[in-house]
Amino acid sequence: MIKQIQIERFKNLRDSGILKLGRVNMLAGANGCGKSSFCQVLLTLAQTWREGGMNSLLPKGVFKNLGTFDDIHYAYTDDGSIDIHLWTDTGKDNDFLLRYIKNEDRRTLGEIESAEVNGAPIFDEAGENEDDDGEIDDGENANQNMRLTSLKDYPSLIALQNLFYISADRTAASNKEGLDETTPDDYIKPDGSNVLNVLWAHREENILEDIAKLVKEVLESGTVQLIPENNELVLSLNSISNSRLFMPVNVGYGYSYILSLLTAIVIAKPGATFIVENPEAHLHPSAQAKIAKVLIDYSKKKNLQMFIDTHSDHVLNALLKAVKKKELSSEDMQLLFFSCRNTEEGHTEAKVENLKFSDMGHIHRPPKKFFEQYALDLRELYSPTEG
Repeated sequence: MIKQIQIERFKNLRDSGILKLGRVNMLAGANGCGKSSFCQVLLTLAQTWREGGMNSLLPKGVFKNLGTFDDIHYAYTDDGSIDIHLWTDTGKDNDFLLRYIKNEDRRTLGEIESAEVNGAPIFDEAGENEDDDGEIDDGENANQNMRLTSLKDYPSLIALQNLFYISADRTAASNKEGLDETTPDDYIKPDGSNVLNVLWAHREENILEDIAKLVKEVLESGTVQLIPENNELVLSLNSISNSRLFMPVNVGYGYSYILSLLTAIVIAKPGATFIVENPEAHLHPSAQAKIAKVLIDYSKKKNLQMFIDTHSDHVLNALLKAVKKKELSSEDMQLLFFSCRNTEEGHTEAKVENLKFSDMGHIHRPPKKFFEQYALDLRELYSPTEG
């Protein structure tokens, strides 16, 4: 699990400062102030490492298409690098500093310029400062052809390779999906468009029963069924628990919309990383609080590290209530607040801070624009009418 992170020169994150992370991390703040950029750092590393290597940085991959290296690099600096500093919770090899620059031969990509673990450069066994003749080279060219050791040498980073991402622009599960036996059983597309095939890949584990239970937990009732017909997988739902089933389009939209999110939670491997944007979308306020409770429960059940990008005060309150009820400790949860600040040069960049809160779930000195709109509206509604 990542315990701390510092990001420099990635999109609008010129320097995030050192941020504390927990088991459950809630990202809040106004639009355009860096929440997505923060998640995209993890997604970029994850889609790079899913390809098996650490030497390149892939702005375009299975989770996100962010364009080229220039598109993800902070524009207002002469320093051409992106620095990502990670501290993990392992007792050994727990401090990773990665510096990427643009690959001049493949200009859409980044390439590693330097990498350190616990302050020492990382080399593979065969490439440790060897020259073309296999002799140890201590000269000025010793590090020019540096190659990183395998990701498998650092178990604390595998969690990013085993990442699940449910994006804000996901779609509701469709009634039918063409059967594709090649679908990986550990990868749900960010938009959820392959969720029926992922469910089918796990059919022998009876996870549909677990998902149906979660649907009932979040939405109070419901029935889910998936059956093969010819070369298609057919999904049927009901918003009540009886034998009559319908096409998803004829049932409340929230039922099919949360299917990819619930599936990802159920199939995630223990210790994996989980990023979800707007888990509250299309859900009634009571269901928003309940989906937050599901995320909390599974973070503990499977030791998942959660990153929840949300604009819902119901999700926030559910997390804070979990702290008050001792379901989450103040170390287990972190609130990251993103705001925008104007620089002396005249452009805008992101500012990130860890908000402090008590064991009773009370936030100390909440900043402006931190879920304050509800209180502002009530104040106006109940104030004396002018005139």
